[in-house]
Amino acid sequence: MGESVTSVRPYGSDTVAVTVRLPGALRDATGGQTNLKANAGTLAEIISDIDRRHPGFRSRVLDESGAIRTYVNVYIGDDDARTRGGTGAAVPDEAPREACGLLAGRGGGITRLIRCANAHPTPTTRYVIDPREQLKAFRAMEASGEELVGIYHSHPVSQPYPSPTDRAEAHYPDAFYILVSLRTGKPEVRAFRIDAEEFVREVAVAVERRGLARLLANAPRRRD
Repeated sequence: MGESVTSVRPYGSDTVAVTVRLPGALRDATGGQTNLKANAGTLAEIISDIDRRHPGFRSRVLDESGAIRTYVNVYIGDDDARTRGGTGAAVPDEAPREACGLLAGRGGGITRLIRCANAHPTPTTRYVIDPREQLKAFRAMEASGEELVGIYHSHPVSQPYPSPTDRAEAHYPDAFYILVSLRTGKPEVRAFRIDAEEFVREVAVAVERRGLARLLANAPRRRD
């Protein structure tokens, strides 16, 4: 028996909305449902979310130690969850689409990440932050005394460097532009300043003790 998980991103959250497809052997635990929705960042959170609505589901999938039962197969996409770290496996987000969003903060430090929908008609190679979500995020930042610190997006198959289109569409010179490349399977993160004349300057990213990032503007300059 087995279950599989696919995911999409909800607005303004560190979790993703997932669809769980259940095999026949587990459907009696959920009232006969074939597909279930859940919001979570890891497989363990998915199972707990379903168990809150369908008590007993967790014990059908996990043993007393919290590991996936030996006779239960769980897949994240096409991968066996055990090969992705078991119940601690993260739920994948937008790839192969370009993911995008905003970084809110104070004094240059990042207080939170706001995920936004990619509204571009060819989202596997381009991104445009959904205007409605961007406006909603800006209003939320203003209400909480935050400011726009950075704008991020991913490059699923290319290097983490601003493309000519990225530079031409960089309309916030006071913000940092964060690029995340997934070309090797392991995220590569780089940050840049892009001014009105499309001059690109890379900056360093330092991770603070509490997990917040501060962008330091003293890195060497580079031009494409």
